Amino acid sequence: MERPHESARPLPSDRDRIWARRHAAVHGACGCWPADGDFRILRTNLIEKGSATTENRFVPYTVFIDPQLGRVGITETQARAQNKKFRVAKMPMNYVARALEVDETRGFMKAIVDAESNQILGAAVLGIEGGEIMAMLQLAMMGRLPFTTLRDATFAHPTLAESLNNLFTHFA
Repeated sequence: MERPHESARPLPSDRDRIWARRHAAVHGACGCWPADGDFRILRTNLIEKGSATTENRFVPYTVFIDPQLGRVGITETQARAQNKKFRVAKMPMNYVARALEVDETRGFMKAIVDAESNQILGAAVLGIEGGEIMAMLQLAMMGRLPFTTLRDATFAHPTLAESLNNLFTHFA
């Protein structure tokens, strides 16, 4: 199952003046989010006369297990298969101040970073509020921010967000 982004499609069908919206089951349990994104593309193209597509749209997901798993972008295996030059930042949750305070230190955070541009290519967070932390990484990916922006940012203490400062000091 490919998760980094979907293939570029403006969502028209093969019929003149007919546009398609996917059914939620396309991506299994995570299908409702791509379908909601399709709505925004249809609205932009049909009502606002725009030219939005699904090109480079990251499709995140969260599995609500204990602890949560949040994922977005490419995995280490996918980066290797695509012959990308990359670095891996990985940190256990017991390095996260907020996780220590609430005694929820199971899991880890992992990010795949392009070795040349320093942009985040993918991330996985297995831990307390893993989906929420993943969403912050997704925003950085969408904005094409280098990892250094998160590493050097000032976040409130003690929050899960500030764990991003530490994550990007732990490259393998």
